[in-house]
Amino acid sequence: EGEKELTGLSLKNVKTGEREHLPVSGLFIYVGFAPETAYLPGNLERDAQGFIVTDTEMRTNVPGIFAAGDIRSKLCRQVITAAGDGATAAQSAFVFLEQLDG
Repeated sequence: EGEKELTGLSLKNVKTGEREHLPVSGLFIYVGFAPETAYLPGNLERDAQGFIVTDTEMRTNVPGIFAAGDIRSKLCRQVITAAGDGATAAQSAFVFLEQLDG
């Protein structure tokens, strides 16, 4: 709700049909509930929702493939955590490539 800026949300309880107004001045948009992973190899381990499973270094079960951000299986899906994932994945990829050079 709001004319030139967000002033609130109109909420409806889907069980009771009751409506209420919630005053807010900001909103985080969550886009999509299903990860777009069709372009990735089918042998990448995924969780029950289709998100890519990684270790703490963003490594997947396929050597040389790393996942970061909202495509990976994790609790928190926010820009700040995705940026941290990206930094970790980049460093892990660097280490992986250095080891290939031997």
